[in-house]
Amino acid sequence: MRNTRLEFSLNKGGGKEWMPNAKSSIGGTLCASTMMMAPGKILLAGGYLVLEPMNFGLVIAVDKRVFTTAMISRAEHSDNTVQIQVDSPQFGQSWKYSYNRKEGTFAESMNASSNELIEKTLRVSLLYLLENDPSVHSIHLKIQADNDFYSLATHLKERNLPITLNNALSLPKFLPATVDQTSRKVCKSGLGSSACLVTSMVGALCHKFQKSDAILYNLAQISHCYAQGKVGSGFDVSAACHGSHVYQRFPETILHELLSTLETPSSIVHAKSLLKDVVESTWPGGVIKPLTMRGFLQVIMADVSGGSESPSMARSVLAWKRKQQKGRISHWDELAEANQEIVRVWQQLMDLPSLTKEEVTQLASCSPEKWSDGLNGWTAVQKETGRLTAELRRLLLDTRRHLKQMGEGAGVPVEPDEQTTLADATSAVPGVVAALVPGAGGYDALACLYINQDE
Repeated sequence: MRNTRLEFSLNKGGGKEWMPNAKSSIGGTLCASTMMMAPGKILLAGGYLVLEPMNFGLVIAVDKRVFTTAMISRAEHSDNTVQIQVDSPQFGQSWKYSYNRKEGTFAESMNASSNELIEKTLRVSLLYLLENDPSVHSIHLKIQADNDFYSLATHLKERNLPITLNNALSLPKFLPATVDQTSRKVCKSGLGSSACLVTSMVGALCHKFQKSDAILYNLAQISHCYAQGKVGSGFDVSAACHGSHVYQRFPETILHELLSTLETPSSIVHAKSLLKDVVESTWPGGVIKPLTMRGFLQVIMADVSGGSESPSMARSVLAWKRKQQKGRISHWDELAEANQEIVRVWQQLMDLPSLTKEEVTQLASCSPEKWSDGLNGWTAVQKETGRLTAELRRLLLDTRRHLKQMGEGAGVPVEPDEQTTLADATSAVPGVVAALVPGAGGYDALACLYINQDE
C-alpha cells in the first residue's frame, strides 16, 4: 500500500448523467463533475495514546480510496430549497433530500432507509458552504469505495477462488459491500471507511465551492465528529486529507460548544456564525511532520473478517488509565516513549540514501537478528539501514507487548490471542519487519510492515 493523500480530478464528460451544461434530473443547469478521492489509513503507532493531545501517532495513508463524484446545478433565481441526491451503488441505495437553506434543516425524509453519516455530513457542510451562494439549486453525489474497505472473502468464495492477494486484486472494481448474515453489519477491513467517506464528500463539495485545504480539513473533522456523536482522535480524517504523517490531536474543547449547538440549535443564525468561526480558525495539532515510505518498505493489511467496537474499547482503556496510581503509569508511559522513538527511527530511515535492488534482497533474505550488525561485504548505508530496521522492529514489537498487557488490564481485547498467534507467525516470515494489530486493535485487521523486494 503506497503513500497517498487527498486528491481530486475534474471530469468533463464520460456519461450522460454527468455531462456539463446539461439539465439535471433534479433541476438546474449542471457544471462539470468533480471526483474527490480520500485514502484509507493505518495507525502503526499511537493507538489509544493519540487520544491525548500531548502524544503522537504515526499514521500511514494507503492506496485504497473512497471516491465522491459531485455535480452541482445552479439557477439564476433559486429559492430556499436545495434538492440533493446521494447514490451509493455498492450498498444499492439512493437517498434524496430537500434542504431548507434558511432553516438549515432537511424536510421530512421520504427515503426507505436513513444514513446518519451522510445526512449529518451534508447538514454541516451545507450550513457553511451555502451561506453566501444563493444560486445552488441541486446537488448530486455518487459515492464509491475500493473493494479493500470491506471483507473480500465472500466475493472470492462465490467465484470459487482461493483467498490470495492476487485473486483479491483480480476482482472487478466497486463490488457490493459484504454484510454479515447474522449481525447484518457491514464487514469492514479497518481502513477507516467512515472517515474517508466524510472526507471525500466534504472535499468534493469544498472544491466545488473553491474552499482552501485548511477549510476542507476543519470542516471534515467537524462533520465526522458530529456524525459520530463524539470528538474522536481525528487521525483518520487527517490521514485522508494530508497523507502519511506524525499526528497530534486537536483539543476537544474546540468543538464542544459547536457540537452542542448543532445538536440542539436555539438559533440557526448563531449556529452558522459559530460554525464559521470554528471552521475558519487555526487549530492546534494536526500534522506535526509529514512522512514518506522508503522504497524498500511497504505496508500490507490482512483482512481477518472480524470487527471491533473501537469507541467502547477506548472508553474502557481510558477508564483503566484513570484508575492507575498517580505518577508513572505502567505500559502507558512506556508506549509513549516507544512511539516517540519509532518516529525518530522512521525519520532516520527516510533520510538515508536509497538501496539498490540487490541490497534490498540481501537485507530481506537474512534474519532480523543479523540486521543490527550487518553481513560481510555490506556497504555503510546497508549496515545503517539494517541497524535502524532492526531497531524499528524491536520498538514495534515492544508496543505490541505493552498494548496487549494494557488491554488485559482494561478487560478489552486490544490484541486478542488469535491475533497474537497470527502476528507472531507473520513476524517470523523472512523479510517481515513487524506484524501488529493497528490503531485500537481488536479483531478488525492485521498490519504488516515488510521489506518489499519487488521495489
